[in-house]
Amino acid sequence: MTKMNTWQKCCRLLLVVFIMMWTKSALAQNPAPFALRGLVMDQKNQPLPGASVSLIDMRNGKIFQKAVTDREGRFSVVLGKMTLRLLISYVGFNVYESDTILVSGNLNLDPIVLRDGKDLSEVSVKGQRTPPLIQATGGKIIYNVAAGINAQGSNVLEVLRKAPGVVVSSDNVIGIAGREGALVLLNGKQTYMQPAELADLLKSLPATNVKSIEVLNNPSAQYDAAGSGGIINIVLKKNENEGWNGTFSTGLGYGFSLKNNSALSFNYRQKKLNVFGNYSHNVGNFGLRYGMDRDESGTAYRGWSKDTDKRQSIASGLGLDYQLNDRHSIGGQLTGNFLFGGGSIYTNTAISDLTTGLLKNTLFSESDYYHQSSKRYNTNLNYRYEDTLGTRFQLDLDYGTFRSGTGNLQPNTYYLPDGSVAERNSNRILTGRDIDLYAFSGGYEQKLGAGKLSLGLKYSSVISGNLFDLYRLTGDSEELDQAGSNDFNFKERIFSSYVQYEHQLGNNLSLQAGMRLEQTNATGTLITAQNQGQQNGEIKRNYLNGFPSIALELKIDEEQRLSLIYGRRIDRPAYQDLNPFDQPLDGISSLKGNAYLLPQKTQRISLQYQLKKTIFDLSFSRIGDYFAQITDTLGADKVVMQPRNLGTQQQVALNLIQQIRLIDAWELSINALMYYKHNEIAFDDNRHFNLKRVAGSLNVQQTIRLPWQIKAELATVFNTKRLGGANDISRHNSQVDIGFQRGFMNDQAKVGLSFTDVFLGNTWDATSYYSGYYIRNYGYVESRQVKLNFSYNLGNAKIKAPKDKESGLKSETDRL
Repeated sequence: MTKMNTWQKCCRLLLVVFIMMWTKSALAQNPAPFALRGLVMDQKNQPLPGASVSLIDMRNGKIFQKAVTDREGRFSVVLGKMTLRLLISYVGFNVYESDTILVSGNLNLDPIVLRDGKDLSEVSVKGQRTPPLIQATGGKIIYNVAAGINAQGSNVLEVLRKAPGVVVSSDNVIGIAGREGALVLLNGKQTYMQPAELADLLKSLPATNVKSIEVLNNPSAQYDAAGSGGIINIVLKKNENEGWNGTFSTGLGYGFSLKNNSALSFNYRQKKLNVFGNYSHNVGNFGLRYGMDRDESGTAYRGWSKDTDKRQSIASGLGLDYQLNDRHSIGGQLTGNFLFGGGSIYTNTAISDLTTGLLKNTLFSESDYYHQSSKRYNTNLNYRYEDTLGTRFQLDLDYGTFRSGTGNLQPNTYYLPDGSVAERNSNRILTGRDIDLYAFSGGYEQKLGAGKLSLGLKYSSVISGNLFDLYRLTGDSEELDQAGSNDFNFKERIFSSYVQYEHQLGNNLSLQAGMRLEQTNATGTLITAQNQGQQNGEIKRNYLNGFPSIALELKIDEEQRLSLIYGRRIDRPAYQDLNPFDQPLDGISSLKGNAYLLPQKTQRISLQYQLKKTIFDLSFSRIGDYFAQITDTLGADKVVMQPRNLGTQQQVALNLIQQIRLIDAWELSINALMYYKHNEIAFDDNRHFNLKRVAGSLNVQQTIRLPWQIKAELATVFNTKRLGGANDISRHNSQVDIGFQRGFMNDQAKVGLSFTDVFLGNTWDATSYYSGYYIRNYGYVESRQVKLNFSYNLGNAKIKAPKDKESGLKSETDRL
């Protein structure tokens, strides 16, 4: 109660601060900020949208601010009393340089006319130069997927493995710089999915629809606090050029079997209206091969599985934006993702005496997924306001649904060493999952004094229903297992608010400080078939947390920056992790949730140094109430996989990003990571672990321009031996991809040929052991493929688009 009273006092204090800041900003009469406005046109008096405007301070001759003209060719900047010059550039036109301009009040410039360039073809080539593969800006590491070749024919999950510092584990847990539990966003929005479902969603999205992947190691208070590993934001393409524009791509891939991927994206912009959409599908089977070795109670289990995923995927979306006037705009978007099809898993497990090696029996288990489907719909409505004095206001309304179901027939047969049948049993499992989510968010920004004040509120609600029915089959009849079937319903509401202030402490030093408060109310209700619809148990969570963030940045000179950042984050348990019921995987293993699982909290401090194209990031993080899934014994011959709070995890990491241009036709992007991880954990009172290990990864991507206008790309990823979630030790793995691309019709059409995972190094092999128990999981996916792809750009790409605006609904967790 005392702790809650303390939090209530903090909330009240924060509310008072909000009111004081708002009152101060409303009453302030500061004449210092002035508006400088202008219009940029061509020689035919047509506006030039997307022109770059640079402001040069006459005191030192350096650029201190930049702007981009809007769709009507206008720009507006806010600044104090000073003397400056303008530098304006646009593809195909000569650079314009103004005379000296004295700003002592609001100033409207005469229209500025740009002249045609003398050598238009040369200027156009320079203007179309491919952006660097990796950039660092505003606390983000940006991986420009569209600049790579191997993205063609790949899905988003595959290219995510190549993003700087990102590691995707064998069970599709996504992490950054060795830290697991990264929050994955799509265009700044949450997915509300567990790792397996998130992986399915990312597999359904073609990489050709991705503009960039943003990696935020230590996000500010404006972002949701979920994700101890940081935030990964996948930014999808949104072409906003005038008129009709679009891209079509299709391709074939072959690994274990033949596959096809096709994608179409389009947009139509006419004055204030922009309509955009996309469609993509993936057709073909996807294979996995994996095994599990286990030694327990004098018995050895050696299993090997052949897994074939026969699901097909479709992704689509349609949206529009409308500019009401220079300050107000509205928009909306509807997206859908669909998976449907069957699948099968065949597993052979040899069971033998550990001492003598004599075979006891063999278990043949099958999972026949005769039905699998999932449908995900998301809708968004948004409103934006932005004036010339730096005031911004945004509202977002989001609603989403997710419906999925599976039907799985599981026959298990035990054979004696002589081949005769010792035992047969069969199960049929039906699962269903219904999720409804609602989210509302609002954000406000304005200049305050010499800095910028940001305020925001957000409310999200998730309602999930989960069905698990287990049927026991005997001959031609089946009977519902009353004790083994259940419904698990989960409701979660999160209300959050933040305040953040950015202030320039001097010419070269800036401060960003913020606080985020999040109130979580969650309820999980378990109903078993045995109790005939009566409530069997209830899980309640009600807690308030504060998440401070602070960042100091020193601008040493134009090419050097030094940043010190501190932040606190949280990982809430996924609802399925709270379901205490057993879900059988085969005759000797099962999954089980943990109703007592607590959220884990992370504190992280990092020091980042940037010099031109070199970035160093040194960080320390500590996780309390650390949770991970462990494999434990369940009886004499079965194991159960269950998440538990285990203790603490600490990590020190050094990340280096370097871009090198060896010669004009050869560019390298290098990301080297080294980290030290320390797990102080306990499974129970008798099993304690103090595990320490140094690990690292190397990601090198090379782009080479060959004769005959061929562009080649060589991508290499290598991960050393490392410490996993709890006490798992994973062996090293790697992947080498080679791609070639050539453009035709002035690069409007492109043909690509690529070979992925050439040496079949993308495998997993992890072991864990303690007294009397040993387990090893190993395998590989269908990552070695040959791919042939074709893409074609439709419409007019010469007229640039207006400046993009960020989404107001910044983030949410993908744990549901």
